[in-house]
Amino acid sequence: MKLFDWEAFGEDRGLFHAEPWKPKEYPIDPSAECSAAALEKVDAARIKAAVAAEYASRPLGGTADEIAGVLVQRGQVPDILSVRPRVSDLKRNRILVPTGERRVNAKGNTAAVMVHRMYWKGIL
Repeated sequence: MKLFDWEAFGEDRGLFHAEPWKPKEYPIDPSAECSAAALEKVDAARIKAAVAAEYASRPLGGTADEIAGVLVQRGQVPDILSVRPRVSDLKRNRILVPTGERRVNAKGNTAAVMVHRMYWKGIL
């Protein structure tokens, strides 16, 4: 005997009669050579290499915004905001070293000056 008869209302709402959940299937495009995530990784690596090369060409270093401005002007990066995470990555990997100096950026805030490790005497 059922506790409540849902069939009287024209529906079967039993606990174990629900359809199992299935993930939505998207069509796979065979012409696509790589996923968006792989493309983003390639783009990030390209931007990181451009940032490292720009810092390597500046013995006095620069802020992330200064480097970004130069790379955007040359067309090597799509926008200024794509450079800051790459600077953080290079700093974490000890390719860039903070000098202790700070410079004022376009917004009026101070930003740390970084230098490529080949120009820094205190490390390595």
